[in-house]
Amino acid sequence: MAHGAAALFDADVAVSTTGLAGGDPEEGVEPGTVFVATFVDGRCASRAHHFDGQPEAVCAAATRQALIDLLEQLG
Repeated sequence: MAHGAAALFDADVAVSTTGLAGGDPEEGVEPGTVFVATFVDGRCASRAHHFDGQPEAVCAAATRQALIDLLEQLG
């Protein structure tokens, strides 16, 4: 998704997230599991993370983590 977003917007940098913030497990993925992808100057990286809490807390943690992952990729 990050690569696609960069291509769509003709950007050198992009970040994307997907996952399951709450509810029941789906397709073997536990709630709180979030995947973050970053795209920087043609390099794409992705990482899986797990956060505890209610869906709102998981979304907030995922947002922070996406920015952290992007800063690391820019580093």
